[in-house]
Amino acid sequence: ESGAIFGFDLIYGLPGDTLEGFSASIDFALRLYPNHLDIFPLSVLPGTALAMGAGTLGLDYLKVPPYTLQSSPGFPAGAMRDAAGLAVACDIFYSRGKAVAWFNSLLTPLGLSPSSFLREFHLWLRETKGEELSEAALSDQDIWQAQRAFITRLYPGKRLRKLLPAALDQIDYHWHYAAALSTPPPEL
Repeated sequence: ESGAIFGFDLIYGLPGDTLEGFSASIDFALRLYPNHLDIFPLSVLPGTALAMGAGTLGLDYLKVPPYTLQSSPGFPAGAMRDAAGLAVACDIFYSRGKAVAWFNSLLTPLGLSPSSFLREFHLWLRETKGEELSEAALSDQDIWQAQRAFITRLYPGKRLRKLLPAALDQIDYHWHYAAALSTPPPEL
């Protein structure tokens, strides 16, 4: 409400957490319009109370750096992979995609939660760009084009074809605005 620029870091795989609970955390966070949302798997660092209680908590994690959680009773390995997919989708579409200003307004007519939308985007990315895609492999222009292509596929499928031009205009305007802001001024 104060207009402060802020971001969030979310960790998935915490003791007692589930994929459903983590998805609800993403939904809560993105509905607050953060400047960015960084998502990480739990790391069980040696010498911490968490590492000492890992056996009791049922945490299976890498015993070498980066000590990443592989599974837990509430977060089996498949759910960890799904959460990692949500993290990649959020990095690409929301954070790197500079979608803060328009993300929630594009989701409203779709009737999708942020996590459901990101889940669909991740599946689409895997189909179109390949299995092991990371945000580092994409340029800003690639991300902009991926946003446009995904919305172009999604809106008509949800019977929202008439809203597609407005959705694409929002994506384009904010991409060009961000590009203009990051361009060095010309020498006088």
